[in-house]
Amino acid sequence: MKHFLIFGILFALSLLSCVPDYDAEGDALGCDCREELFYSYGDEKIFLDSLFLNDYLLIGFGNHVRSEKMLSLVNETGMFHVAGKRDILRGSEGHEHGLMLIQTITPKTCTQLKEIIRQLESIPDVAFSNLAFKGTFCIGDDCSDVMICTDEFTVKVKDENDLSDLHALAQETNTKIKGQNALMPDVYVLSADKTSKGNALQMSAYFHETGKFVYAEPNFIETCFNRDDPSEEVLTDDE
Repeated sequence: MKHFLIFGILFALSLLSCVPDYDAEGDALGCDCREELFYSYGDEKIFLDSLFLNDYLLIGFGNHVRSEKMLSLVNETGMFHVAGKRDILRGSEGHEHGLMLIQTITPKTCTQLKEIIRQLESIPDVAFSNLAFKGTFCIGDDCSDVMICTDEFTVKVKDENDLSDLHALAQETNTKIKGQNALMPDVYVLSADKTSKGNALQMSAYFHETGKFVYAEPNFIETCFNRDDPSEEVLTDDE
């Protein structure tokens, strides 16, 4: 149910032209990579540029990296507001990567954030980094603040007994087949990191456009944050 609700909201928003924020010099923020910010749902392209957040990024770290090291690496870049334990996503312990949602010191264009991603992914302990989007999911008056695509995307094969196309495309794109859905044997979860042909959003579109699968869609996480909560202490290497 949640999946279809999110799709409905995203589809409606995808019909809107991008309405940008502007930086101090009057340059538009967020509309310079619209053609990259989409995934496919059936025959429709769902564009995400109208939801683009111009001051947040998701970082995924190798599963061997402790939280203290994650924070140290981010803070040493000097590109973000000082990161604390509030920025490590709750519930990410079961994920293959440690996940952090971090805020840039100043708003950026999509192209500028992609350059920051390139710099972050040059750090050995960083497995991937992705853009962030405005949240779309609400239960009553309680709404998420941010929607993020992690390293994961989901692929439904046409024949659960023939995985040749799935394995061949995973090898071609250097994506990893993480596992089979326990309830739907024709659905598989894959992951894309900085060594892959593209991020999970791009790879879901790539797999879908081959026409070899029923669908391929990114796995979104919707969560909340408090941008201005000074009560959250910063976690240091001493803790």
